[in-house]
Amino acid sequence: MITTQNNQIENIMTSTLSKIKNMIDVNTVIGSPLSVGEDTTIIPISKVTLGFMVGGGEYSESIPKKAENLPYAGGSGGGMCLTPVGFLVSKGGDFSLVKIDDASENKWIDLINTAIGVIGRQQ
Repeated sequence: MITTQNNQIENIMTSTLSKIKNMIDVNTVIGSPLSVGEDTTIIPISKVTLGFMVGGGEYSESIPKKAENLPYAGGSGGGMCLTPVGFLVSKGGDFSLVKIDDASENKWIDLINTAIGVIGRQQ
């Protein structure tokens, strides 16, 4: 009975993890490079937080607990949060990291000003 239950939980976990794997890849954390002008590239960087749970068990109200092949119920659930961390900026061989802080909305303004400055120097 325990082996069957473990196999069913393992099947649920395998299915859940394969679906999570399809949602998240390296491009989720390190984004696709964006070319700006001739020698400037901006690469977005994010943090992925993931949580999930899997559980199940055999149940019966009318069948004695010692009986074989009890009905099985199982399930899984989870959540994911994608948070921008910053941008890696490459210009003419120089690299800089523009961080985004949750505590300061001014970072977005700083990021826009940095991008405008980079683009302005291109022209």
